[in-house]
Amino acid sequence: MASSDRHTTMGWLRVAAIATAALTVAAAALAVLALYAALHPTRELKPRPIDYSSTGRLSYLAHAAPASIYGSAMAGTGEPLFLSSITNLTFTYSFALRSAARGSFTGKIWLEAVLENDGLDRTLAAPTPASFTGTSGTQTMALQLPAYLAAVNAMNLATGPSLYTLAIVPKVQAAGSLGGRPLNLVFGTPVDFSASASSISPIALVTGASAGAVQGGQPTQNPYAQYSSGSVYATSLKASHIEVGLLSLPVAWARGLGAVGAIALFLAALATSRWSTNRRRRDPRLDLEWRFHSVLVPVSTWPKGSFKYIGVTSPTTLARLARRLETPILEVSNPTRASFLVLEGAVAYTYSIDVTQVTSEVGKAPGPVGQTDGIAARDPGLLEQRIGDAILDAGGAPAQDHSHDSGGITQGTTR
Repeated sequence: MASSDRHTTMGWLRVAAIATAALTVAAAALAVLALYAALHPTRELKPRPIDYSSTGRLSYLAHAAPASIYGSAMAGTGEPLFLSSITNLTFTYSFALRSAARGSFTGKIWLEAVLENDGLDRTLAAPTPASFTGTSGTQTMALQLPAYLAAVNAMNLATGPSLYTLAIVPKVQAAGSLGGRPLNLVFGTPVDFSASASSISPIALVTGASAGAVQGGQPTQNPYAQYSSGSVYATSLKASHIEVGLLSLPVAWARGLGAVGAIALFLAALATSRWSTNRRRRDPRLDLEWRFHSVLVPVSTWPKGSFKYIGVTSPTTLARLARRLETPILEVSNPTRASFLVLEGAVAYTYSIDVTQVTSEVGKAPGPVGQTDGIAARDPGLLEQRIGDAILDAGGAPAQDHSHDSGGITQGTTR
């Protein structure tokens, strides 16, 4: 393989190594996600608000003489009532509950008329409840005008002529269920009128709940309308979620995504690693450069000098020798053969491969050249003696002891 092609292949091997690591980390992360999701239920009971609103509306109607100030036979809601011109005054209160959920209630509605002045009050019409079922109901109350005038005159005698307040007091009590949840209601706000012996008149809009006209926290423009809202909470099975950073994933999705994604990424990492391994197996020289590039130094020619050459059977042995001797592995190559050397004084440890031969197993190229070719696999003791004799023949003197153990080698040398 040409040098430029080998460098290109080394670049792709580096990319494959990075991709393998990244895919492995991503697969591990997705596996953790799947495991974490497996510890959580896919569905759980969660509270669900059921909103509702209650409305009430008061109206009144009185019969009048056709020739009276009203110009018709009726005086209705919003008009002042002059007692000299009307008869048969009737108040009606209508209640309704609205919600998107289905509701069922039974309840009662009361209407009461109370005359008030300086802490004194007198009930003019005793409340008689009207029953209703469902979500709406109506109650009607007739105010007896003779009884009203008698009460006003009695108060005038006690306190002197004065203006009084006539409070029409509605009250709703209901019990039932809304959306399958129990709900009890108490509703109603008094509506006040200015009252005297000659007339009953609506009081101008009063801000707040006392006007009976509050909607959404703000007073409405109709003092006869009342509004309130609320919620009951039901529970329902909903998909459970887990938080992953800024994402909120359903547990079922997280399980599937984690498991399938982890398997897919692991297989991709395995395929990338397998491609890299197979590529290096087809080129033992490339494999050596990949594995031992940190200690490998290419040179153009063999080192000059008289050396005793000792072949080793494993590139791993040569790499360990280089690291323990703290010396590089020299690579001398030609178009047909690549030799790798580690120098220790007058001794050169060598490992050679035939670069033209495609092999099926890393490190199984034609054996190394040298005096001990193949000995390490057969007799480590004989290799130890050969290496020692070779170094002594090179004229070395006793020195430090080095131990090398790989590929069946255990060596003690002197120089």
